[in-house]
Amino acid sequence: MARKSQDLKRVEARDNELAAQIEQLERELEVLRDERKKVQTAREVLEELSGIPPQETEGNAAADFPDLPPVTPEQTLADVQEFADLTVGDMALAVLKDGPPDGCTSSQILEAIHARWTPNLQRSSLSPPLSRLKKKGAIDLVGERWQLVGGNEGDT
Repeated sequence: MARKSQDLKRVEARDNELAAQIEQLERELEVLRDERKKVQTAREVLEELSGIPPQETEGNAAADFPDLPPVTPEQTLADVQEFADLTVGDMALAVLKDGPPDGCTSSQILEAIHARWTPNLQRSSLSPPLSRLKKKGAIDLVGERWQLVGGNEGDT
C-alpha cells in the first residue's frame, strides 16, 4: 500500500511540474505572438514603402478619409516603430479624430485602419477596444456611428 502511495505522489508531483511548465510556455508564447504582430505590422509598412502592392480591402478609405496621410517613401523606420507600438484603440481614436465630424461606423474605422496601418486587422479585434473606449468616456456610439466625446476637435 505504501508503494502505491509513493507512486501516486510522484505522478501528482510530475503532473504539477508539467502544468507549471505549460503555464510558463503559454506566457512566453503570448509574448512571442505580441512581438510577431509588431514585426508583421513593420513588415507591411516596409513593403508599402518599397512599392509592393498592399492587400486589397473593401471600400475606398482614401476617398472616405481624405485627411489620413498615406504611407510615403519619406517615412523612416522610426515611423514604422511608432505604428507597431499603437494599440487598436489608439488607431480607432486617430481615425475618429481625423474622420468626418459626425463620426464613423465600425466598418469605416476598420477600413481606415486597414488603409493607414495594417490590412490584417480582423473586425473581431476592433469591437473590444471600441467598447473599452466607450466605457472610459472617450467615445460614444450614436446610432451606428462612433464619435469622439466632446466633438471631433478634442484631444484624444
